[in-house]
Amino acid sequence: MFQLIVVLVIAFIIFRTIHRIFSITYLSGQVLFTMILGCLVAAYAVVEFFLSLIN
Repeated sequence: MFQLIVVLVIAFIIFRTIHRIFSITYLSGQVLFTMILGCLVAAYAVVEFFLSLIN
């Protein structure tokens, strides 16, 4: 459960960073969905990487 929360927080941070860098004002549904999915995958990869370093 803790890992899920960490992944969601990191995904939100990545999403907000991308949104501010490119100052996206209009996104269609499919683009937004793909961007959120990509942020989740990236966040999961980051968390798994750091967990593998700990163990």
